Amino acid sequence: TCVGDAANLSWKLAASLAGWAGEGLLASYEHERRPIAARTIADAASNGRSLASDFAHSVLDDDTDAGAEARRLMAQNLEVKRSEFSSLGLVLGYQYPGSPIVVDDGSEQIPEHPIHYTPSTRPGSLLPHVWVGEESLYDALGQWFTLLVDAAEPRLAEFAQAVDAVRGQTGVPVTLLPLDFSAHPEIPWQAAAILVRPDQHVAWRGDEPAAVAQAVAVAVGRASATSDTLDELEGTHRGR
Repeated sequence: TCVGDAANLSWKLAASLAGWAGEGLLASYEHERRPIAARTIADAASNGRSLASDFAHSVLDDDTDAGAEARRLMAQNLEVKRSEFSSLGLVLGYQYPGSPIVVDDGSEQIPEHPIHYTPSTRPGSLLPHVWVGEESLYDALGQWFTLLVDAAEPRLAEFAQAVDAVRGQTGVPVTLLPLDFSAHPEIPWQAAAILVRPDQHVAWRGDEPAAVAQAVAVAVGRASATSDTLDELEGTHRGR
């Protein structure tokens, strides 16, 4: 949780010091991270109610019917501890629904589960990892914001122009990264373009180059993800 806090806060502090953050960026830290801490603590408290001593039994090692029954019951009872050791849902599946710097596209939120992780590009989710050749997608991302665009998208040049315009007009560092989405069918991309934050969370996804500038403005706290913003971006996500 603390590592996630640091990853969330550090880029927002850097953006503020560099001068391209909006007034709402730093305030988003608590909004995004407090629910994650509460969720993690709640899960830890749940499985922490049972300690190692609760799973000891005098006949557990016995090669008898009583020993076999004790092992069966113990395995059943140990399920309460599963998320302590198998917690991909907590580690990778956390999301920032309702964040003021995330443009919600109205799609259904992935149900949270402490153990099971479901890859998603829904705004607010952690960008799913894939291997691009021998390189991690995370290593291929830009240092700050990255606009992932399907390499097969006919308007790739328009997305590139939109990124250049954002950089030139606002100073927000955005890198364009074409990626063959079809080579990774295990990921539900569901859009032509995905705006990725410096902490690898999705800030926006959509199909229209014209929406990139407004999406970046929301992502850096310069604009609010209000109904007006959503109206302006309406139609940018068609759900491929």
